[in-house]
Amino acid sequence: MVIVLIATVPHFVLTRSDAYKLAVKTARQSPEFEKTLGPPAKEGWFSDGTEEEEGDSGKAELLIPVRGSLRDGKLRVLAAKDNGRWRLEALTLELQKSHEHIDLLSSATSAKPLDVK
Repeated sequence: MVIVLIATVPHFVLTRSDAYKLAVKTARQSPEFEKTLGPPAKEGWFSDGTEEEEGDSGKAELLIPVRGSLRDGKLRVLAAKDNGRWRLEALTLELQKSHEHIDLLSSATSAKPLDVK
């Protein structure tokens, strides 16, 4: 039981963060995300990474597992928080097996900062 808690607590902490929410919301706005993975595309378990916040600034580096009916992969996220607002610096879908990388930030319908609350 303790091992399960140790393994899942970091995942739940990251999934509640605004940087994580912004990354997932932006990925879903990209037509490439679901088309590449196959519907329904969704986040998996055991996200990894770091997020540091100090007041109105911060940075995050996240690796979010994703899967669909056709393929599995990971979202690689680089985000920065300036003046209390998160923005994505990089959002890449890294596909397993093919080792293909797709830039979702440039293909999202809006690369502007999004509200996540």
